[in-house]
Amino acid sequence: MYIDEWFGGDFFKQLPLGYHQHFSFGQLFRTHAYYPHEHLELWRPVLDPTEPTKTIASQFQIVAAGKDAFRRGIPLASPKLETNEEFLVIRAKLRPVVLVMPEIPSFGVDNRGYRGRVQRHLCL
Repeated sequence: MYIDEWFGGDFFKQLPLGYHQHFSFGQLFRTHAYYPHEHLELWRPVLDPTEPTKTIASQFQIVAAGKDAFRRGIPLASPKLETNEEFLVIRAKLRPVVLVMPEIPSFGVDNRGYRGRVQRHLCL
């Protein structure tokens, strides 16, 4: 059985020109899919022993996340990094995806519970 027989003849439709500007159910995309929790790695600074303040890092190394992850002793001034922050190393691959639900419409100006402006495309 072929996929079009499984879903029926009305499942697929011809998309108009400019379809990429308007998302619709069932569209196929290729996007990055990342998996940070599979093997969490951190991009940790290598502190220069000649730097007196110990708050500036110019070299980094990739290390596996250990028990001290997100619990650094000294904050960095350059690049800015607090004691409870880490730079993550994330691997990703291009994967095919199917759009299940189009983007949520923008919030209106009359929505009193919302401040600011949403610029993101929110899709499932």
